Amino acid sequence: MKAEGSNLLQLEEELIKRRKEELRYAQDVREHYESKLNNLYIELTACMLQLEKRERELIKPDSMKNTEGSMTTSSELVPPSPTKLRTRKSRHRRNNSRGSMKDITSAQISIYI
Repeated sequence: MKAEGSNLLQLEEELIKRRKEELRYAQDVREHYESKLNNLYIELTACMLQLEKRERELIKPDSMKNTEGSMTTSSELVPPSPTKLRTRKSRHRRNNSRGSMKDITSAQISIYI
């Protein structure tokens, strides 16, 4: 009986030891992947900052060009809506003539390009 009891105790201790090793291994794996994830996040943040900086650099010369010459208004930068194009164009056309909206918008849009 004593042998069975000590054998059972030894098996339980062995099982506890094995579970602790498994837990330690799982924690090491978790720390490893957390570290990798943190490094990737830092790298992504650095890339996003570089991208934002590059965007500001690209936008800056465009805004300088617009301010150097004559002052531009917002209506010159943004093409008008198709409904406004239709009403503007209809003022300059005869009442009985018909044109397609495609012709109106392509003609007006080419002015802004």
